Amino acid sequence: MASPSRPVLSICIPTRNRASYLRSALRGLTDPSPFPFPIEIVVSDNASDDETPRVVQERIAGGAPIRYFRQPRDIGAHPNMFAAYRRAEAEFAVYLADDDALLPESVAATIAWLHANPHVVALYAPFQNYDPVGEVVSSVTFHLPEEIEYTAADRLRLLDMLLAHDLVPEVPIFRTRAIGATLFRSATVYWAYPLLDRLLEAGAVKFSNRPFTR
Repeated sequence: MASPSRPVLSICIPTRNRASYLRSALRGLTDPSPFPFPIEIVVSDNASDDETPRVVQERIAGGAPIRYFRQPRDIGAHPNMFAAYRRAEAEFAVYLADDDALLPESVAATIAWLHANPHVVALYAPFQNYDPVGEVVSSVTFHLPEEIEYTAADRLRLLDMLLAHDLVPEVPIFRTRAIGATLFRSATVYWAYPLLDRLLEAGAVKFSNRPFTR
């Protein structure tokens, strides 16, 4: 287990000119924290010119565990997301879009499972598509016949699975040590695939059917 003084989870939120969404996301993570362990929230602001800085500073003043970083200019959405990942200091990290939400019980169960399985460096899961008006989950982005782990030796089998299920591996909960300062930029390949490949170099990855993102 992580030291009590170190956050267990870095929630990485890249954002630009979406203050109203960000306000709601931060409120859901801090009023109060829904997690049974310490977290940090890493907000990477891609040179917003709306009230984003004020929204964040208000939360920080209220005691929220936010680390705020602001780009001096618009560097692009994906580089800003990678910047948030590189700032993560907790044992685990997860991406959160500023208009999405985490499912705290599922996040906690995932991290408990990762603690019990140290050979696995990342766990991927489907998203819930949620209708806030009807307050129902309308769908999930994928469902596998079984949950499965892959290692670097299984790259072709993993590729077959991704193609068979039209699955884009976008949001894992991963061990921050697994990626270090690596950049995942590519002129020809969508960022999620180089990230997955980098994680495979560090250890096993698992694909689960239990969503932790909405």
